[in-house]
Amino acid sequence: MVRPRTLAAVGTASFVLVTFSVFLLAGHASEHTVLVVNNLLQTVSALAGGLVCALVAWRGRTGRGTGWAAMAVALVGWGLGQAYWSWSEIIAKVETPFPSPADIGFLIFPVAAAIAVLLMQRGHGRGHLRSMCDGLIVASALFMISWAVVLAPVYSAGGDTRLAFLVSLAYPLGDLVVVALVFRLLSMTTDGRLPMAILSLGLIAMGVADSGFTYLSTAGTYHTGSVIDVGWVAAFLICAVAAVSDTEQQRREVESKFLGVGLYLPLLPFAGGLIVLVVEAWRGDLSRPLVIGGAVLFTMISIRQMLVLAENSMLIDTVRQREEQ
Repeated sequence: MVRPRTLAAVGTASFVLVTFSVFLLAGHASEHTVLVVNNLLQTVSALAGGLVCALVAWRGRTGRGTGWAAMAVALVGWGLGQAYWSWSEIIAKVETPFPSPADIGFLIFPVAAAIAVLLMQRGHGRGHLRSMCDGLIVASALFMISWAVVLAPVYSAGGDTRLAFLVSLAYPLGDLVVVALVFRLLSMTTDGRLPMAILSLGLIAMGVADSGFTYLSTAGTYHTGSVIDVGWVAAFLICAVAAVSDTEQQRREVESKFLGVGLYLPLLPFAGGLIVLVVEAWRGDLSRPLVIGGAVLFTMISIRQMLVLAENSMLIDTVRQREEQ
């Protein structure tokens, strides 16, 4: 049963997202109006989400105070970067250079979010080595998917300067790390799963929006008011909903629905990486990064299965000993 504050947060976030989406899709507003509304909403939603996470961390009732504090830093950092971007486009009316001070704030997000996810990881029922294998499986599979969709075009496009090239790669790579940690978080957490699932959804939305922006920018087709902008606002609001949800004790019946899911989560990106490998091999376009990623992926999945068999054998021996006793 979802509690009142969580319901109120979900309702508010849904209203904002639906209204924003209708505003963009309707296409009745002028280009300047879209520019102003889009920039201001991204700035406000990021800063508001950071404020909510900071309040939850300050009240300290969730047991994840340091994690929410790190999320507050991530959201506020992004919000400040967007505030500079908004000032450049709306007030100064100049094209924001790349890279710019705004990128400092934007890149704070993946770093602080990764720290937040690590701080929130608690309670797991598997061995540490198996957990590390799961993390490497997810990371290598997501790298292969990201390389085929985003990283390879960015790498091929290069940049005007070395700094611009490195910043361009930093966005998808940072999101890749965060999403990999999200899968590990869901597979390890055994209590408070609903807030962590909501937070994971927000971070995945952020990764998708960033990757979409990078891809469209590389192709030269991104414009303010694109559907990608809805993804950013959604990410910030969903993170705020997760923080609110974590302040209310969720019933164990709700959380129990997620208990078996974490065991199979690493297999989802593995399937995606395998599909990329097969498709690229069929096209005869297997690049060296994909070959290396595939080798790591299959090595880790083999080690993981060996560890699963070993754990099952130990479990069978334990049951047998108890039956004999």
